[in-house]
Amino acid sequence: MSTSTIPAVLDALVAALALRSGLVGVGIWSAPAGDSKYLENIEFGAEIDIDQSSVTMGGGRQETYRIDGGIGITKAGAGEDTIKAARDRCFALLAELEAYLNDNPTIGGTCMDADLDTGQMKQGYQTNGRTCSVEFAITVRAFINP
Repeated sequence: MSTSTIPAVLDALVAALALRSGLVGVGIWSAPAGDSKYLENIEFGAEIDIDQSSVTMGGGRQETYRIDGGIGITKAGAGEDTIKAARDRCFALLAELEAYLNDNPTIGGTCMDADLDTGQMKQGYQTNGRTCSVEFAITVRAFINP
């Protein structure tokens, strides 16, 4: 009996996104990557809020959880053109994630449904260039069979 669909959902997200042509060269992680070698990253699972409730017949459980994540971009250079390039690329990666979830709401059959919500965008700079990041959350609904 599985106690949660979280491991399967995270594994499926990472594997499926790694195959998307728009994400070639992007670091895709099922947890915060820390000091990644990539300048473009998608990270899942820094925090996951879980709610499970028993179903009266059959012993199954309804599971709902929220996978927090983020997209981070660093573009070498300075000035408005670099700022725009970092921001545009960040939102292009978000569009890839959104397109995958719209086309695959069950995340490869690992859950009943998954929805994407976006949060805060941040822009800044580091010694190696301009940065842009977007926070997101994926709300997952699943059923766990006994």
